Amino acid sequence: MPSLFAAGLVAVLALASAAGSPLLAAGVVLVQGIFAFGAVRQAGVPGAAVATWLAFGVGAGTSVWFVADDIPKLTPMARLLAAGFLLAIVVQLWRRHGRPSLTASLSVTVTAVVLAALPAALVALRTANAGAYAVGLGLLGVAIVLVVDGVGGRSVLARMLAVLAAGAVAVLLVMLVSMADVPEVGAVVLAAFGALLAVAALYAVDRLAAESSTGEKQPGGGDILELVAVDVRPLQLTLPIIMAAPVIYLLGRLLIG
Repeated sequence: MPSLFAAGLVAVLALASAAGSPLLAAGVVLVQGIFAFGAVRQAGVPGAAVATWLAFGVGAGTSVWFVADDIPKLTPMARLLAAGFLLAIVVQLWRRHGRPSLTASLSVTVTAVVLAALPAALVALRTANAGAYAVGLGLLGVAIVLVVDGVGGRSVLARMLAVLAAGAVAVLLVMLVSMADVPEVGAVVLAAFGALLAVAALYAVDRLAAESSTGEKQPGGGDILELVAVDVRPLQLTLPIIMAAPVIYLLGRLLIG
C-alpha cells in the first residue's frame, strides 16, 4: 500500500510540473518534509532532531532558490549543501552529550542533508527548455514501478518488466502527444532510468526493512532476541523520488532540455 501512495505522490509532482515551477517546488518541499520529519527524525542517533530540521531547511531552501533563479543550474544546491555541511559539523561538535556517537551523528546528518536536497533537481530541470516534458517522463518511470510494486509485483522479473514498460509507455506518449522538442530515444531513456532508480530505491528500502529486526544473543546466553523496529514507510514514499531526481535532471539536460 505505501507504494501506491508513493505512486500518487509522483503523479501529483508530474501534474504540478505541468502547471509550473512554483507548484512543482511546493510538491518537492512536501517530499522533503516527509523524508526529514518521517525518516530522519527516527534515526537512532543523538542529534537526530537537529539533523531533521537542518535537512529540511537545506532541501526546502534549495527548491525555493531554484524557482527564484529560474535557471536550470545546480549552483544553489551546491551553495546550500556547503552551508549545510558546515552547520552539521558545528552543531554536532557543539553537543555536550553523546560525544561517543559523534561520528554516527555527523554521518546521519550529512547524509540526510544531501538526500533532502536531491529532489530539488526536478525543480531546476523544470526551468529548462521542454523541462516539463523531461520531468514528466522521468517521473512516469518512477510511477510505473511503484504501481507494479504496490499491486504485489515485487519479484526481480516483475520490476524489470516495469522498467521495460516505462520505456514503452514513454514512446507511446511521444507518439500520441505533441512533444516536438522531445526525441523518442530521449523519452525512452528518461522513463527507463527513472524506473531503474526507483527499483534500486525499493530494494534499498526492502533491505532496511529486513535488517530493522536484528537478533543478537544476550551475554547470559539463551535465544532472547533484541528487536529493533524501524518504520520504513517514509522512505517507501520518498526514496524512489530522491534517488531518481538527480539522474532525471542529468539525462533531461543531456537529451532534452
